[in-house]
Amino acid sequence: MVRSTFLSAVLVGIWLVSTAALAQPAKPMAPKLVLAAEWLGKPLTFSFDKIPLKEAIKKLNVQCFLDVKAMEEEALNVDTPISGKSEAGPALENLNAVLQTVKLSAEVRHDVIYIAPAEPSQSAKLVCRFYRLKPMVAIDDMIKQLTTQTAINSWDTGGGRGHIAGLRTGVMAISQSPYIHRDIEKKFDKQLLRVRAPADRITAMVPTKGMNPLAKLRERLRRPISVDFRKTPLNELVPALGNQGKVTMVLDEKALEAASINVRTPVTVQLEGVPLESVLALTLQYLGTSWTIDGDQVLLTTRPVTERRLIEVTYDVRDLTTGKDLDSLIDALTRTVQPDSWTDVGGVGKIAVAEGGLTITQSVHTHYAIETWLADLRTALKPAAAEK
Repeated sequence: MVRSTFLSAVLVGIWLVSTAALAQPAKPMAPKLVLAAEWLGKPLTFSFDKIPLKEAIKKLNVQCFLDVKAMEEEALNVDTPISGKSEAGPALENLNAVLQTVKLSAEVRHDVIYIAPAEPSQSAKLVCRFYRLKPMVAIDDMIKQLTTQTAINSWDTGGGRGHIAGLRTGVMAISQSPYIHRDIEKKFDKQLLRVRAPADRITAMVPTKGMNPLAKLRERLRRPISVDFRKTPLNELVPALGNQGKVTMVLDEKALEAASINVRTPVTVQLEGVPLESVLALTLQYLGTSWTIDGDQVLLTTRPVTERRLIEVTYDVRDLTTGKDLDSLIDALTRTVQPDSWTDVGGVGKIAVAEGGLTITQSVHTHYAIETWLADLRTALKPAAAEK
């Protein structure tokens, strides 16, 4: 039986139940809550005094997602009272300071503030972030400090999976869990500055050469939609989401059946003004399903199928490297973006040098991560031009 998860009118959430139910039509909702990227740049003021977690989250006025399934596995409850108030500093840092008192943490994921247990579940997920070293900080000394003063056993130098790649003078890419990234940013704030590309400029900052299969559906997948479905069978929900996003969506019923996934599993999902691709990610994550691109349509199928369905994109990297530096760029990318997915370590992803670029054959979701990686790198290397 699939366990149900928490949902309220203000929180982003999903319920999954094991009995069939009639579809409820989507109800139009005027977007009221800001998305995570916009919220991060705003001043955050709050004061909680033993307020239930689910009520406190409503007061933040930002799209949040409580990973109730993961919380239940760690014996954490949405009604747990929390206390604390905001201080000077980044919004996410303020929120995490309060959440850590109840063993939770928050990060930006799928355009929302994603709240889940701080450990151990998040420690297993690696994400790559870029940092710019502040003046007078040597990169070799910084790497030594990071790997010897922060979660020593989590780095590849200590038997773990975390990795640091130095990219030109003063810029490094770090692949670590969100939990450890927060520790790094707190401990080394005088030496490092987190750098990220503006979410709405990532595509423009990643030029490609030749045909790009991702480009066909990108604009429609990034279109914000608002949905309110109650106990709607998956095979009815999928085309309804497609209609809202003006994208053809189909279920890979053969693969789902082979994986014992019932296409009539009822789903309840309520989201306001969130990009269609994020709606899909948040809706599908508890079902063991995922999505990929199949020509000019979106295919909802099993995770193994999406990982094996590869597309080829050639990225123009002439501004990032010259000749001998290309090998270093490839090494940094493959060791910090889905490092287990490349052929040299037993995966299926391929990377080859093309004239003025890199031809990469990977899954859709890995290509998304590569785009963000390249945009973040350009932001770190050319801050004056890229951050305007």
